[in-house]
Amino acid sequence: MDTPEESSTPQPAVSPETQPSKQSRTGLYIGLALGAVILLIAVALAVVFLTDDSSDDKKSSESTTSTSRNDSTSAPKVYYEFSKAATVSASTIEGETGEASLSDYTGQTPEEDSEVGQIIPTFIANDFEGISHTVAPQGKPYMLVFVAHWCPHCRAEVPKIIQLSDNDELPKDVELIAIATGTNDEKPNYPPSEWLDDEGWPGLKIADTKSFTLASKFGLTGYPYIIYVGADGKISSRTAGEQDEQTIVNHANDISQLSST
Repeated sequence: MDTPEESSTPQPAVSPETQPSKQSRTGLYIGLALGAVILLIAVALAVVFLTDDSSDDKKSSESTTSTSRNDSTSAPKVYYEFSKAATVSASTIEGETGEASLSDYTGQTPEEDSEVGQIIPTFIANDFEGISHTVAPQGKPYMLVFVAHWCPHCRAEVPKIIQLSDNDELPKDVELIAIATGTNDEKPNYPPSEWLDDEGWPGLKIADTKSFTLASKFGLTGYPYIIYVGADGKISSRTAGEQDEQTIVNHANDISQLSST
């Protein structure tokens, strides 16, 4: 039996704050779960932003070597303003082997130029679409036209050559090969791929390397620089600097097989 003192002694009440109900505990669990979900979403968003920044940095680092242009009928097309690599080697014609490089051209006349009559070297390099081409003596005459997009004389001579070709003033059997060198995205008229396309260059367009391998191996000392190669694979003449139309036509006729028949 309880004594009156024991039964009359008040017992401490348990408040909701000190002993949660089953319903309040359920709400707490839900809140914790929602907090965890929100935290996971925040982490995922941070990873996405960091990935995008890394991708943008990569694209920025590649912007000096490639460009893209929109086409009215297709997605943007990537153009490579430099060849990743280029090789230059000696050519052999009928048992005769030439040199793997040319001496610097300093404005000599064909009579003074020691490279005239020598076999032109063979080279392998890419065009602006990244496709590899081998340019070598193959029984046809051709012109190697070295140009720089920022050079005012090149910008004057390229349309001049194109017009001569369009007007049939250049022999039809002479192939026109443009080699874009000296490329620099901080200089005017960049990129060279767009410049030569806009001008309507009628032949092959080659991109030199960042170290200008082709310009160095073929003796370039000034722009524009043209090497005229006969069907026999030998150098007929070289010129540097802007030339008048008649000079270009005369040198082209000298290597044409059509002009000699």
